[in-house]
Amino acid sequence: MLTQFLKMLFYENDTPSLSRIMVALYFVLFAGVSIYLVVMAEHWASYETFATFAGGAGVAGQISNKFINSKYNTAAGSFDSKPAEPRGK
Repeated sequence: MLTQFLKMLFYENDTPSLSRIMVALYFVLFAGVSIYLVVMAEHWASYETFATFAGGAGVAGQISNKFINSKYNTAAGSFDSKPAEPRGK
């Protein structure tokens, strides 16, 4: 069940999606740094910048992922995947 969820989360058309993996890594980084700062009772003056970047990178990553999939991975005017092109073209 967990492996199927992770596959749906990180794969596009049975192929790993770099943009989805990068968005997940930004989220894990943001959550990890935030938890560390709370647990250690630390104050980081640039946290707002970091949080904005991490959140913005996640949103920008999802938008670029949607653009890439719409332009290169789906047939025009449909929701179906493009047929695989032969290698070497």
